[in-house]
Amino acid sequence: MENRNYSQQEYESAKKSVQEIHNFYLIVFVYVVMMFYLHWLDLRDGSYDWAYWVAIGFTASLIWFAVEMLPFRWKEKLIQKELKKQLKK
Repeated sequence: MENRNYSQQEYESAKKSVQEIHNFYLIVFVYVVMMFYLHWLDLRDGSYDWAYWVAIGFTASLIWFAVEMLPFRWKEKLIQKELKKQLKK
């Protein structure tokens, strides 16, 4: 691995990328916990009325979040590749 000092811009870019990944995994964790909780509520009372629709809503919002987040991560990787090309010149 290359050992050099990074500029403030490079550092902020890497920090933003790490924060986006952290936020994504945090939301996935909350999603899994809520799904287990809703499943437990349904098993307890035996009705799939409101919790069923809440589960569909959580799933739809997670899919929407993934669609919004992943392009930013891919864009960040492309930016890093471009920075490496510029540094080599």
